[in-house]
Amino acid sequence: MMININEAYKTHFERPEIDFTPRHMGELSAKQLQQMHENKKNWHALTQSERKAFEQQWERLCVEKEALRIWQ
Repeated sequence: MMININEAYKTHFERPEIDFTPRHMGELSAKQLQQMHENKKNWHALTQSERKAFEQQWERLCVEKEALRIWQ
């Protein structure tokens, strides 16, 4: 499953008086991420082609020497 952080943020936390769109998960608090994760309406089931693309991306990342962070 996958969650579109920008869409979930708009649904749960967007306020008209504040102009903010998260660019990545690191800009959100753990509490915000937890709330988005707990709401199953935010979840998106991956298609076979999306899953394959992520698998290929993971294979490329595995051979790079850069830092990799995984959120569990």
